[in-house]
Amino acid sequence: MVDIAQDSDKVFKWGDVTTSPKDVPLQSLFALAQRGYSHVLGNEVAAQVAAYKKSEEGAKASETEIEAYAKEKRDEKLAKILDGTLGVRTAAGPRVSGIEAIMRSIAVEFLKARFKKYSDKTGTKVAVPTGENTVTVAGKTMTREDLIAAELRANDKAIREEATRRQEVQSEGADVGDELFSE
Repeated sequence: MVDIAQDSDKVFKWGDVTTSPKDVPLQSLFALAQRGYSHVLGNEVAAQVAAYKKSEEGAKASETEIEAYAKEKRDEKLAKILDGTLGVRTAAGPRVSGIEAIMRSIAVEFLKARFKKYSDKTGTKVAVPTGENTVTVAGKTMTREDLIAAELRANDKAIREEATRRQEVQSEGADVGDELFSE
């Protein structure tokens, strides 16, 4: 356990308000911790379950399977709380920038439109998966990253052209603020 009195770089932040935990009475620290604990194990898990239910796999899941999924996610959150990794960001690989980021965004737009059209046509709600969720397309189980990569391969030219157009529009608008706010 970290001694708050010795760990002076840890502060609570909200907007431009910062407070050192050592300045907060223990009862208030406990109340804050309880609210965070309830939020993480309650609201955050509920959001994961709601997203799971919207996935192809979750839409087919029984109530027992959904409860098991919720327990698994709650156990994962509790493990992070207990081992000190809650809120610690991990590198998910190199970030894309520039035209590649715009292309990925467009690929996701294309996928969402295609999945919506399929859902409307069949009456089966299917969404682009998030996190560890998958969807089966043409008999192949795919993650979000698999789908994006496939979309980029299949529609490279159209996506690249649209990304280039958007990038040009962004760069044209980049200097507008200089004209508006010059003295």
